[in-house]
Amino acid sequence: MAGVNLETKLSRLFKPESLTRRAGAYGYALINGAGTWLILLGSMMLLRSVMLATEWTSEATVNLFSTAVAYCFIFGQLINAVGQFAASRFVADELYAGRADRLLPALIGWLKLQLTLALIAAGVYWLIFSP
Repeated sequence: MAGVNLETKLSRLFKPESLTRRAGAYGYALINGAGTWLILLGSMMLLRSVMLATEWTSEATVNLFSTAVAYCFIFGQLINAVGQFAASRFVADELYAGRADRLLPALIGWLKLQLTLALIAAGVYWLIFSP
């Protein structure tokens, strides 16, 4: 199954039972679950501080840039989350059945669907907010 590797890794981190093992397991689960969000947050904090420290950009420009990057990340996560669980279940089932040759065509189809959804969202945004 799709989550077996994570579950196995976490169960190994919890044994033997100790406070440091438990903290390590929770840290691993945190990075695994929220890693991309944490990387984006840290990168944006660093980039904002560098941009504001230099005098070549105004605060309004930095805020606009930060907002645009945040919205791109949020909508990318929303579009991807639509089928993430179904896709991971499909991959697990196909690997278990020994049909790994069906994974690449399914991935290409899923990427085409995501691209279509992203283009529709961008078109709606452009129609509403374009001058």
